[in-house]
Amino acid sequence: MKITLEPLDKAEIARVMHLELGADQLEFVGQIADMATWDDPREDFHIVLRDGVVVGFFKLDRGYPDSYPFADASELGIRGVLIDRKCQGQGIGAAAMAAIPAYAAARYPEASGLVLTVNCNNPAAQKTYEKAGFRLSEELYLGGRAGPQFILRYPLAGERGQGRETPVAL
Repeated sequence: MKITLEPLDKAEIARVMHLELGADQLEFVGQIADMATWDDPREDFHIVLRDGVVVGFFKLDRGYPDSYPFADASELGIRGVLIDRKCQGQGIGAAAMAAIPAYAAARYPEASGLVLTVNCNNPAAQKTYEKAGFRLSEELYLGGRAGPQFILRYPLAGERGQGRETPVAL
């Protein structure tokens, strides 16, 4: 099984509309139709593929520091990470999160690091991010729609030139 990441042109959004979350995850991420139709020009869409089939979605937000005071001006935000419910528990999310730093560094050379939030009541996601090398900040973000959120970061300095167009084998 090969996991790859690719940019998704917003004109091709139909490629992700089949993705679903479990009911217990909706409060943390939201429906793909809502995320995919958000038209902020600073948010770039990306897909996760397993053996060439779209199984996930995420956004890299160049404007994240403008919306979240804890983000450094040169950090790139990760938002809306979604792995289809039928594909969860197979290591796809972990492989994707492990690949995102090098992938982002290759596409956004101006970014010093990645930053994201994860709801304090979502330990599975937190564990996935930490396993991929993201580190917890000492502060919490209290403005989340579903309650307090942990802030996690990943510095990109060591990822330069390591962009993963190549598949990640599971």
